Amino acid sequence: MNLKRKLTRLKRDVLSKRFETEEEYFSGIKECLRVLFKIKYEFTPEELMHEIGRSRIKRETKVKLIEFVKRMELMEYGSRNIEKEKVAHLIDELKEIIGEM
Repeated sequence: MNLKRKLTRLKRDVLSKRFETEEEYFSGIKECLRVLFKIKYEFTPEELMHEIGRSRIKRETKVKLIEFVKRMELMEYGSRNIEKEKVAHLIDELKEIIGEM
């Protein structure tokens, strides 16, 4: 499945409250990033940023991706009650970045 389509479906699921826990919001995003960077293990934010740095994509896209990962990490681990609209915005942002690759 196309990653953009997968993210669109994920956003729809987030907004429709299909998920029971906030962890599920982020597992779908992480799965897309795992596929995008061909990572075969459960990565930490630091490991993902390292993989982004090693990838052969434009520097400005790398910067956007690293900033995206930092925001995702802050939202996932720093917030108690995560608003599903913020997660949906995060998904839209990732779709936009993927479109630049």
